[in-house]
Amino acid sequence: MNEETGFLLTMESLDIKGKCELHFYGSGRLGPFKIVYNSHKPLFFINRSVSPGLTSKYERRELDLNDFKDNPVDGLYFTSLDSFFKGKRELQDKHITLFESDIRAEDRFLMERHINGSVHIKGESYKQGSLNVFINPVISRCDYRPPRLKWLSLDIETGTD
Repeated sequence: MNEETGFLLTMESLDIKGKCELHFYGSGRLGPFKIVYNSHKPLFFINRSVSPGLTSKYERRELDLNDFKDNPVDGLYFTSLDSFFKGKRELQDKHITLFESDIRAEDRFLMERHINGSVHIKGESYKQGSLNVFINPVISRCDYRPPRLKWLSLDIETGTD
């Protein structure tokens, strides 16, 4: 079992072999690291009274959550980003109210763990060049600040005007 404390710098979600993967990259006490979750299930919520009738494959779970009108909601969990977005489109086309369908999978994953940059990682890892790679570790919030970051990347979005 290996442990690392570090700061997350970038993240992404993508489908690999029909499953949603989350990738997080950061800088830690022991150098650069990558965290991979290889069977993540992206989700959004719908009212419990709604019958979705989706063609996309999903799992519905009753949750102890309510909407703003105090109606109970269920989570719809998808095995891939592709099925998540297809399901979202299908329900929006039917004018069914969705909750939190605009939250990116990797953002939700961190948000549910109260992680906003600093992270403590515990799990098995291996080296990939200078990168320490963790597969499906347990992560938790902590208070870590990198001693000195060396690079800054700035992405400026512009329109046609």
